[in-house]
Amino acid sequence: MRRVASVALVALLTALLGAACGSAKATPGVPKANFKPAAELVLHPCGGVPPSVPENSSNCTTGLWISRPDQDLGPRVERVPEGSVLLIHNVDTHDRRVLGTVRGDQIFDTGIMHMGDSTTIVLSTPGTVGITETTANAHTSLVVTPKPGQKA
Repeated sequence: MRRVASVALVALLTALLGAACGSAKATPGVPKANFKPAAELVLHPCGGVPPSVPENSSNCTTGLWISRPDQDLGPRVERVPEGSVLLIHNVDTHDRRVLGTVRGDQIFDTGIMHMGDSTTIVLSTPGTVGITETTANAHTSLVVTPKPGQKA
């Protein structure tokens, strides 16, 4: 009787182990990150907005211009979904630093960016992001919309 019980137990364990070690492909537990920028802030010598932008009537301005990454002088980007990437690139000969805040809380600080430096920021906090370039005291904002079903 013991032998039958032992054989039955071994058979059961073999069946369970075989089912657990099937040929199913392993899947990653973390979703694939997408670091393709949804928007770009290029820090120009004029403070962010190149003089050739049609809306700019003066020779230079201290505003900041956020556009699509492939359209430096394209339409201003005003809204991006939560989780979007903002690319910040300094093409000025002067060092620049950019800060971002939502509801008074700082959500990013690029640190000092030298000419040619770039950085990416993942915008994971829904709400209106106040963006300040500290050298020229230039300001703009960008609305980060929450994921569907969530409130800002």
